[in-house]
Order: sequence, then C-alpha cells, then structure tokens
Amino acid sequence: MEKHTGNYSAILHTINAYLQETFQYKKPMAHFGLTEDTIRADRVKFDIYLRLYDVPERRPLPTMVIARIGFREKRKGNGTAFLRFITGIAVKYGYKVIEFECCNDNCKAFAGNFGFKFDIPDRPMDCRQEVDKLATYFGLN
Repeated sequence: MEKHTGNYSAILHTINAYLQETFQYKKPMAHFGLTEDTIRADRVKFDIYLRLYDVPERRPLPTMVIARIGFREKRKGNGTAFLRFITGIAVKYGYKVIEFECCNDNCKAFAGNFGFKFDIPDRPMDCRQEVDKLATYFGLN
C-alpha cells in the first residue's frame, strides 16, 4: 500500500518561491500536474516537470525525477542553480536519489558534470545520482 510523505504542498510552495525570486514573477508559476506527486512549471523563461516518488511501490528509494527541464537563456547557470536548489529540497524532505528522465545530448552533458550515472536497468536514457553526493558537491551537508 502506498504511503506518501505528505510534503508535496510544502515542496510546491518552496519551488514557487524560488521561481518567483529567480525569474521575478509576481504570481506562483508552479502547480500540481494530474496528481499531487507531479509538479509543472512552464513559462517563457523556463519549462520544468518533476515527479516525486516517495513510496517503495514506485521506486526502491525516495526519488525526485526531473522529467523535463529547460531554460530560455542557455549557459547562464540556471540549470546548475536549479539542481542545487532541488538538491536542498531533497535533503530537507528525505529524498535519496535525483534522476533525469529521457536525457537528450545537452542533458547528458549537464548530468555528467555532476556525476550522474546511466545505470538504470531498462531505462538507458535516464540517469541518477545520490542526493548525498550532490549535497556534498554543492556544500549543503
């Protein structure tokens, strides 16, 4: 039986605060997708889609999946800043793994910079990294 952590609303609120401050929007831009364990934020300046898996039936370890990420301005540090931010959320709420889903060449190069591994059985286009390793890299421990 699935048992969720119940932190989805707090995570959504934190993401909205980050996006509003970073991209200077007045209104919240992120919202739940079809279910409360998915978060979407799509505007001219960014396109983000997250899945939050915190039950063993979905993933063996609590996992944040970055299913889609893109920023209008490339090579400005937005991706790195967002990964650092989302790593902080993962630490706070007990997620153990961050994954990128269906990586294109740009995503593969980006993920490789942070030690993400393409070692997920039956999902060769997806990569993952332990939150502890990312937290150490970003100095969040």
